[in-house]
Formats: sequence, structure tokens, C-alpha cells
Amino acid sequence: MWSLVAIVLVPLVWPVMVSLHETTFPELVDRGLLWWLGDLDGVRFVSYVLAMTRLLEDSIVVATATGVVSAVFAACGAYGVSRFEFGGRKLVVGALLVFPAVSQVIVAFPLSLLFLDTPLFDTHADLVLAYVAMTLPFTVWLQIPYFARFPDWLEDAALVDGATRPGAFARVFLPSAKPGLAAAFVLA
Repeated sequence: MWSLVAIVLVPLVWPVMVSLHETTFPELVDRGLLWWLGDLDGVRFVSYVLAMTRLLEDSIVVATATGVVSAVFAACGAYGVSRFEFGGRKLVVGALLVFPAVSQVIVAFPLSLLFLDTPLFDTHADLVLAYVAMTLPFTVWLQIPYFARFPDWLEDAALVDGATRPGAFARVFLPSAKPGLAAAFVLA
């Protein structure tokens, strides 16, 4: 078991070992793991960790905001597609499958040019908007069958009790759809 753990961890640990020392790759191979553990430069390690924590904080903020915004808009879109009949409904559902097929690299350059002329450039908000634009079609497509499985009488009962459609959505469907919303949040 330990040999399998070592096989998995060596590709992850080795780049860190190489980046923390001012030695060449052959010297690291000759000296081995014990030399690296005994001669760890604390100042460089602390600066590396501090830089990584700042980047990690930025990633957590952007990923959380993207997940929340994408899940909220996906719930609204999936509710509309699954509950209302309109012309081109099948075309909309099919288009939701086409958008994730477009490479994100192709979209990145036009988006950066778009944000370049706005105050959003080089902020967390531009990343969140870009990521939501890329994850929203998939999360809506993921939520459509989830909202379609709720029976029609559930919405009718809320409407008879005096709720509006947005009220029925907020008070009946959203609490019932918490597991699906959590899945959309995690995937976004």
C-alpha cells in the first residue's frame, strides 16, 4: 500500500522539492529525499506559503461566487424551461448542450478584450462573470430534469393557497431542490 501511495505522491511532491531549492535536478536526484528534508530553507518556504495562501483565498472567493451565482441563475432557467411551454423549447435545451462544447480557450481572448474597456478588468468580478458564462449552460441543463420531476399539483396547490409564481418557486421548489442546487454549485 505504501508503495502505491509513494507512486501517487512523488509527482506531486517532486515539483515542490525542486522549486524550494537552488540546486539542479541531477543534484536533487543524487542527494535524495533526506537531504531535502534536512536542508529546507525556512524563509523561502514561508514566502512560498504566504503567496500560495493569497492565491488560494482569491480562488476560493471566485469559485464560491461563481457557484452561487451559477446555481441561482440555473435554478431560475431550469424552472422556466421545465414548467413553461414555449416555442423553441427543444432548441433552447439543445443549445444548452452546444455551449459547453465550445473550448474555453477560444472564448478567453474575446472576453479579455471585452473586459479591458470596463472597470471590471483585473478584478474578481470579471472572473466570476466569465466563469458563470461558461458554467451556466451546463448547470441549467443539469437542473432541468430535477425541476421537471416535481408534480404539477405541487405548484397548483401553492397557487391556490395565494402564492404567485415567483412565490411558489421560492417557497415550494427551491427548498425541495436543495440537493440539485448543491450539485450545481459544486459542479460550477
